Amino acid sequence: MKFRNALMILSLALCMTGVARAQEGEMQEVDAVIARVNTDVVLKSTYQRELQNMIEEFKQRGLKDQELEKKINEIKPTLLDNLIDQALLVQRAKELSIDVEPQVNEQLKRVMDENGLKSLEELEQKMREVGVDLNEVKRNLRMSFQADAVRMREVFRMAFSQLTEKQKRDYY
Repeated sequence: MKFRNALMILSLALCMTGVARAQEGEMQEVDAVIARVNTDVVLKSTYQRELQNMIEEFKQRGLKDQELEKKINEIKPTLLDNLIDQALLVQRAKELSIDVEPQVNEQLKRVMDENGLKSLEELEQKMREVGVDLNEVKRNLRMSFQADAVRMREVFRMAFSQLTEKQKRDYY
């Protein structure tokens, strides 16, 4: 509790510092809302982070120059739509009270086992060393598992239940 209070005071102080600097005449870009999804928002920084992640993924696949630029131009128009879809799926998961914490913990445990780590603290330390925030990883895993659970519950199960026994057998 003390840590949370200290963190809130620190955050407030940092915000005030930013306001003071902005008033001194420095131009600072404020994180802009680029989409509102019911009560949630999609921020410009989130969009840019996802775009950067996609660019890194394409580079790892070996795409260069014109191929890379072509791929980026292909995904840019759909990236915001995907972020909005993700937000809607997470909202629906909350409405359905879907709990994915066991899956998140299982995934983290799997990563720990694969890397020979004995505790969550060790995992967090290793992640910090490579510039990854454990809380961000947990949030992303949670969102991914929630979206998958909603798809399974709301889409696939409904589609599967409407198939006849013959259609199911033919499929298999």
